[in-house]
Amino acid sequence: MQHYTIIEQSKKLVELGLNPDTADMCYSTFGVEAHPLHLILKNKDKLMPCWSLGALLEIMPEIDNQLPSLRKYKNYYCVVYSDNVTRLGDNQWQNGKTTTEAAFEMVCWLLENGYIEKGE
Repeated sequence: MQHYTIIEQSKKLVELGLNPDTADMCYSTFGVEAHPLHLILKNKDKLMPCWSLGALLEIMPEIDNQLPSLRKYKNYYCVVYSDNVTRLGDNQWQNGKTTTEAAFEMVCWLLENGYIEKGE
């Protein structure tokens, strides 16, 4: 199971305005394998940032006193913002075949709806 965004997902996050400095991994133009960002910073102009599952979860803000949680279901994963205080249910959720895909979908939704400040 891949625990970081694929190139297409990484490009979409950048296009949506996610600050590349929040990435903790990157792809180099010399290959398609992801590397820890700190190992190849000297060639920064030849890098495509990518995000690990942990980095995606860290980016997700608190919304109305709700924090995101990652859930596993039989055939998919889900990142969900739910009201754990009043138990009124789930307010926003995004699904994926993998944990990273579910987190990616949620970060896209958060960017598209103005919950994450767009970066440079």
